[in-house]
Amino acid sequence: MPINYTNQKPQVPAVRYALNTFVCAMRRLLGQVHCFDEAIRLRILPGSRSVDKEKIPRLNREVILGLILFTGALPIGHFNPGAHHFVHFGGYTFTHALLSILWMMGFERYNFYLKNLIRNGNHADIHLANSVATDIAASYFELSKTGIQYDVHRAPQHTCFLSQRLKHVPLTRREIGDLRMCGCDVEDALSIDVFSTAHILGVHFHAGQWGKHPTCSSVFTCVVNGRSVYGYVNR
Repeated sequence: MPINYTNQKPQVPAVRYALNTFVCAMRRLLGQVHCFDEAIRLRILPGSRSVDKEKIPRLNREVILGLILFTGALPIGHFNPGAHHFVHFGGYTFTHALLSILWMMGFERYNFYLKNLIRNGNHADIHLANSVATDIAASYFELSKTGIQYDVHRAPQHTCFLSQRLKHVPLTRREIGDLRMCGCDVEDALSIDVFSTAHILGVHFHAGQWGKHPTCSSVFTCVVNGRSVYGYVNR
C-alpha cells in the first residue's frame, strides 16, 4: 500500500535541530569551541583544544538529547548500532580528558605509508629499513634544494607552552637550587611561576599524576650520555 506523505509534517527542521544539538555538544567535548576570552579564562593558549571538566556532564546530556531527537525525527532503521558509543563519550572524556589524544588514526595512516615502502615481502624488515633510509635521504635532499633552513627555535613543535598556573605553591630550597643549577636566574621563591600543565615538543604533560591516573601523562623519557632514563613531573 503506498504511503501518502502529503498530510505529514516536514521533518527537516526537527532533523536540523537534532543535528545542531548533537554536533555542537560533540565539538565542545572535543575541545574545538573556544573563544579568545574563554581561552584566557581557562588559562590556555588561544586556539588550542581544551574542555572544562565542570561542563562535561551537561555536554554529555546534550549529546544524549541529540540522539533522542534523531530517533524521533528519523526512522529507527536509519541508525547504526554503533551510535550507542556516543552515549559514553562524555563519561570517558571526564575520566581520560580529550579522547582525540587516544585516537589511532595518525598511527594507522603512517602504517599505511610504511606498507607502501615495502617492495619485497620475503624480507620485509630488511627492505623496509632500506626504503625508509632512502626516503629520508630523498626528503632531506629535496629540502636542501629549496634553500629553507630549519630553525629549531622557531618551529612551533619545539616550543614549550605552559598553562594552568598554580598560586600559593611553597617551593623548597632544593627546588630553587636545582633551578639555579640549570642556569635559571632565580632570586627567591616569589620570582618563580608554577604551572601544572605543559606542551613540550608536542607532548602534553600533566604534573602530579604519577601513580594517580591511568594515562600517567606526567612521565617523560629521554637519553642522557647514551643511557635511556625516565622521570616524572611534579610541577
